[in-house]
Amino acid sequence: MHLSSILLTSLTLALTQASIWPAPKKLTTGNTTLFIDESLKITYNGDPVRWNSPSLHDTGGAFAQDAETLLNMQLPYTYSYKPDTSCAWSSKAVIQGAVSRSLNSIFHQNFVPWMLHEKNSQFEPDVHGSGQGRVKSLSITQNSKNDSESPYTSLAEDIDESYTLSLSEEGVAEIKAPTAIGVLRALESFSQLFYSHTTGKIGAYRKGLSYTPEDIQYIHEYAVHRGVQVIVEIDMPGHTGSIAFAYPELIVAYNQQPYQWWCAEPPCGAFKLNSTAVDSFLDKLFDDLLPRVAPYTAYFHTGGDELNKNDSMLDEGVRSNSSQVLQPLLQRFMDKNHARVRKHGLVPMVWEEMATEWNITMGKDVVVQTWLGEPSIKQVTGLGHKVIDSNYNFWYLDCGRGHWLNFDNGAAFKAFYPFQDWCSPAKGWRLIYSHDPARA
Repeated sequence: MHLSSILLTSLTLALTQASIWPAPKKLTTGNTTLFIDESLKITYNGDPVRWNSPSLHDTGGAFAQDAETLLNMQLPYTYSYKPDTSCAWSSKAVIQGAVSRSLNSIFHQNFVPWMLHEKNSQFEPDVHGSGQGRVKSLSITQNSKNDSESPYTSLAEDIDESYTLSLSEEGVAEIKAPTAIGVLRALESFSQLFYSHTTGKIGAYRKGLSYTPEDIQYIHEYAVHRGVQVIVEIDMPGHTGSIAFAYPELIVAYNQQPYQWWCAEPPCGAFKLNSTAVDSFLDKLFDDLLPRVAPYTAYFHTGGDELNKNDSMLDEGVRSNSSQVLQPLLQRFMDKNHARVRKHGLVPMVWEEMATEWNITMGKDVVVQTWLGEPSIKQVTGLGHKVIDSNYNFWYLDCGRGHWLNFDNGAAFKAFYPFQDWCSPAKGWRLIYSHDPARA
């Protein structure tokens, strides 16, 4: 295998040799940005890639396409194109298939690399900025063609997979390779050079990861037509750190380190328990959201999971992690939330900790969701509440995949090695079906 050479004079994306695979032998980048759209014109050895040759036996398809070719019109690319396996192998068919896959990857399956950046990072270029060019054409030149046999004529033969890929400020992309396999490798690299662009709002992990009112309506209506009742949950007062991006005055202990002192799942953050501003915020939130879900469901989940007492040590209105101090504040918090839910004709739901750990007094209409096992079911039903059993020992499907956090070398590395997740092992279908909540 021969490595590639890539010249990108017009990319501002943070490309390194490690970010393209296979790693190129030589990589040069520029300092401007180019965008790409589906009007891109692609040629292979001077001929359009998409258009087929006319046939006297073809009364539609290819002949109609070539009729448009004669009019010098660009046809849309076929993203699902696959070479006809009944025909003899040809370089052009292989390249056409590679073009189809590459464009499908760029325009329909491409990714925003948000997991490689900090939350809310503005790594994307401004699509409305001045001086932004576009990729207008891609020219593919294969120096030698071998249409008589497969490119993999011998496993022992050293196949030349080298190529050069260049992209100019004028929006002209060019691939040169000695073999069809080299062209395939170049197209694979080409598809890695473009990230999808999205829009979004503050607080989402990345742009686009937020629910609009239309999204909420669609989800509920989709479920209703399939006999499913969607129950929306906003977990609180814990697990609310993302709100700090828009309303920092409402949240305490956001992203505090070391995280294990402040929460079970970083980045940490919880509502302040003694804040009139939080009350006003939740009044507005529930009055906006609950009328949207009330036509479709009978319940609303108010959370209550994994609240860490230490968070309130940082709350200027509390400054304590004592259960005796926090329990009355949490009781008032939950009373107000459940009143908001009932105001809109819905039944409140909570996680088990409100009943089993915090001893919160709740109405008998409140449904409690348990997750820590059979003893919790007995305790909650003994208090007179209906229970939804979601025992993690049977029904948590994200278990057994390894720890999702990173740990620094040293004490943390040793403590968490070999980095099993908290609920290993994985739960197979037989274990899932073996669980009988009634036995609790």
